[in-house]
Amino acid sequence: AGGREDFGAAKRAELGIKPWELLYGLVTSGDFEKRGLKPFLRAFAAVAAKRPEARALVVGKESRMGPYLALARELAIADRVVFRDPVPEVWRYYHAIDVYVHPAKWEEFGMSVLEALACGLPVITGASVGAAELLKGEQREFVLDEPSGAKLESAMFALADPSVRTRVGALGPAAALPCAWDRGAAALHDLY
Repeated sequence: AGGREDFGAAKRAELGIKPWELLYGLVTSGDFEKRGLKPFLRAFAAVAAKRPEARALVVGKESRMGPYLALARELAIADRVVFRDPVPEVWRYYHAIDVYVHPAKWEEFGMSVLEALACGLPVITGASVGAAELLKGEQREFVLDEPSGAKLESAMFALADPSVRTRVGALGPAAALPCAWDRGAAALHDLY
């Protein structure tokens, strides 16, 4: 909570996101097609049509932004989606987000999923994302076989409920803990 209180409010203000607005986010180093930005935008449009307080944040670098910006305009959500380039202190964005969405159909691991979990965010992701294996219990309800369409919309709507969001997000740090750098280094050291 400290990171969210200390950094989240300032980052949201910088992004133009009001404290009461519901911010869905996708953070990636790039390759928007692989990371599922089109399904994210389409599902967000369905959520935004029913939830006026919904906003979206996309952090990442893509060489051809035109198709994604055009899709946001076509879906009438261009004024509700904020695009930002990656920054060294990307964790500040996680503390501004309410729901992390990573609708990749496949991903070797998905470091951004791990980062979101560590920051206490509820996560929606695809079953073929390696980091999805970290999610346990109620978190598994948000690991989707098909991370697009009605299933993605339904998961995003479910996490619009603040009690569900808080409960599922609270499970994140424990899920991420086995992948902490110091634990990984110690395990590798013990292996050798």
